[in-house]
Amino acid sequence: MHQILISFYDSALLRISGIVIRQFVGGNWYISAMLIGGVIVYSLQRKFKEFFSFIIAPIGALLTLGYLFVHYTKLNIINSDTIVIAPGLLRALAEMSIGCVIFRIVNWLKKKHLTLLSSICLSLINITCIIIVFNGATTVLHKRFDYIMLALLAISVTIMFSEQSLYFRCRKDIIDKLMIFLGRLSLPMYLTHLWIRTIVESCTKGWSRLEGMILYCACVLSFSAFCLLLSYWWKKINSKTGHKIKRLFVME
Repeated sequence: MHQILISFYDSALLRISGIVIRQFVGGNWYISAMLIGGVIVYSLQRKFKEFFSFIIAPIGALLTLGYLFVHYTKLNIINSDTIVIAPGLLRALAEMSIGCVIFRIVNWLKKKHLTLLSSICLSLINITCIIIVFNGATTVLHKRFDYIMLALLAISVTIMFSEQSLYFRCRKDIIDKLMIFLGRLSLPMYLTHLWIRTIVESCTKGWSRLEGMILYCACVLSFSAFCLLLSYWWKKINSKTGHKIKRLFVME
């Protein structure tokens, strides 16, 4: 009970506010940053509309990332004692601002009728960006390479969401459904992989790296699929009994 109480702010998705006593789920800082930062970015977007997307968002993102670049070698710094606002929240604000800019560019690209050659070029750029990011995420290329990967991911996301690459000229429903499923699977994978890694590492001492990685990947995928199944069951149960439970607390 004591551990649950002191992890209240983390469990309530308020960790990125800077109030951190104990972590309950290691990866949920990202969701906290997305929720709190999203309120700020959405409010500015609603208030200033295109002026925010074309002026405030890009300039604000560059200045924020510039500040983080000067003070931190990587983008994965979540909390710090040196500034008022948590670096993780600054990062979220910068990246969501970039997302607002990308949204405008994507809408503009979608209206263009590009040639096959253009689609091929965009596809090659997209694949190149993904390969470089994957390589940068698994090897140490430079201590500040996070900032390069962010730019490459922005380019890749712009191309993919514009639907102008080769894939969208010959898209298949079965692949779309697979990508949707993998997207849903990614959240439980992100939230559970850290503690699963800790358990696997403690249970595989003396194993080869390959054997440990195979077990680790199998455990993460299996548990994440189990979480999706639980979520599916919960939705079915809630759809049948949710209104009855609601009546216990709310008068209709």
